[in-house]
Amino acid sequence: MVSVAITWRGKCPVPGARTELLLHVRRLAELNDRLLREWPVIPRHPFLELITSQRSQGVKPRANIELLDRQIEGNILVNADLFSHYAEFEEGAASCCVPILDHSGADARESVHALNFGAAASRLIAIEAAHISGINFDIYDPRRLYPGEDRVSFTFLECSDLPFLDNRICEVFHRTETPGLIDFDALPPSAWYVRAPQIHLRHYLESWFDQFLSWTKFFFVPELDWWHHEPLAGYAQIMGELESLQKKLGAAAKDAFSEALMADLLERADNCVREMARLADQSSTVETDAAAGQAGGDQARQKSVDQLAGEEEAIDREMGELSEEDLLKELEGVGEPKKEMMLMEAVSAKQ
Repeated sequence: MVSVAITWRGKCPVPGARTELLLHVRRLAELNDRLLREWPVIPRHPFLELITSQRSQGVKPRANIELLDRQIEGNILVNADLFSHYAEFEEGAASCCVPILDHSGADARESVHALNFGAAASRLIAIEAAHISGINFDIYDPRRLYPGEDRVSFTFLECSDLPFLDNRICEVFHRTETPGLIDFDALPPSAWYVRAPQIHLRHYLESWFDQFLSWTKFFFVPELDWWHHEPLAGYAQIMGELESLQKKLGAAAKDAFSEALMADLLERADNCVREMARLADQSSTVETDAAAGQAGGDQARQKSVDQLAGEEEAIDREMGELSEEDLLKELEGVGEPKKEMMLMEAVSAKQ
């Protein structure tokens, strides 16, 4: 399965629900911050270093957790993707006499690892001021596959003079302070850019996000919508589980499921770290045995080569992918963007 960008959107006009939700999200952010700061950095396969180093260039470092509560002013572009249905956006803009700008092209540097079969375009409006409050944090992923696309935003846009935008969940970028991967030069002139939050994932935490967003929708944001291969992925099943838990525990169900989400994330992170360590050890063993074979004469060298070939075949069977030698042959004459995608497919399977 290819990687996926999970996008979520909705509004939470009830102050009490929003405050309680952000308390839970902050605990989740603090858990990820602790993992990012305290857990060891696992060595990565050279292929991973190759394909992420270029992606990391130009990504401005950010704090693991950003607590937001500020007024923003100037040229602020707001993307219609804050809405599940563009008609609602268009009707709201018309009712407030705000002109809509049609932008052709991507709004951010696009990853060559995410397939996009349609021409990128956006519908935008420009506003002069808004207030933002909430939290934006870095998710823990020991593979570090998608720098700049690995953050979670539960930031709320407050625009009392534009009711159709008020209380919308969003992610906010600034041209110089927090540009992320946004291509501000390609957009209409602006200092700020507001769009729906999204995170780029591959296998790790995909189903966990369905659970987290389902819990958020069930208890706090009934209008929450997301896309993960399909709209509201997993919600029908998880809603049934939450209803059963609520019947059993009453009001305590909300906190109980939150604790379960935290424990589940920690377990998944630990499993991912263990798998990365196993692959790193396996790679180190292969390299050591190959070096020993070269130094030990023809017999030892042949034994090492045979062992190396056997280990590589085992890895290939486990990955269901080409060997590095075959992969490099496949890459001869292939353009750089496609080559990078093929490398990504080969390496990520090891993770």
